Amino acid sequence: MWLSWLLSFLTSGFLGQILDFLSKRQDSANQVTVENIKAELGARALQQQVILTEQGWWVTALIRPLIVYPFVLHITAVTIDSIFNFSWSIAKLPAPMDNLEYTVILSYFLTRPFEKAARGYISTLISGK
Repeated sequence: MWLSWLLSFLTSGFLGQILDFLSKRQDSANQVTVENIKAELGARALQQQVILTEQGWWVTALIRPLIVYPFVLHITAVTIDSIFNFSWSIAKLPAPMDNLEYTVILSYFLTRPFEKAARGYISTLISGK
């Protein structure tokens, strides 16, 4: 549950302190800023609920690690064995699987930024900004 702790810290900690500071001042410009921060906190709370709902189900939370981590572990073991000559005799995957191994790992790291951008875009649509 470290993800929920991190999200709650990011959504309520720093922005909450700014909100408290600005709420004490009575300027009209500050009141607009306070309302914007409240809207941002609401949007982040909604985004936190979506992420926790998505990652709360074990199937969606484990699908990527179950696919990617074995390939990363294999590549790491082959690399360490090759560099330091440990004589582990870890075999390279056969011809069609070795390309699949690199493709899966590269696709994970290439698609992750697009996923984050899409989530940010969706959260801006939800918040109405």
